[in-house]
Amino acid sequence: MPWPRVQKKPSIQTTGPSGDPGVWNVADGMDFDPWYYQHGDRLDRGVYRAEEHAFIEQAWTQGEFDGADRIEFLWHGRLWSIPRPDVLGDIHYVWVDGLDLGGGTLQLVLTRKRGWRERVKGLLEGPDPDLEMWESEAVARPGSSGDDP
Repeated sequence: MPWPRVQKKPSIQTTGPSGDPGVWNVADGMDFDPWYYQHGDRLDRGVYRAEEHAFIEQAWTQGEFDGADRIEFLWHGRLWSIPRPDVLGDIHYVWVDGLDLGGGTLQLVLTRKRGWRERVKGLLEGPDPDLEMWESEAVARPGSSGDDP
């Protein structure tokens, strides 16, 4: 199965994981499996680990995303949050800093929920050949529960 062509766009508000704006691991137009992290070990629903890298997947409608100020997530039983990125796209990888990761990395993978019409169209026509993919960084802080890190 050929992977969709990726329209990879640097985040409006941050730099990439290397610290250089616009420098990414995947160049525009490369064939790329955007769901690669799902091939790692599934730890829980929407939580994956591949070697020392952890991924937390969250699906958002555009309306839910636009109405949120922060993105909350659980990490080792504690609630954390990051500022909501400016854009959702089809898939947005957010490198999360500010947590004890034991030498590994954590990425929130924000995906856009598709409506029923888009899902039916995908079944009839196949996957969208062009995904809008974003990547950014954010610093986590304790979530609304008020837990200390």
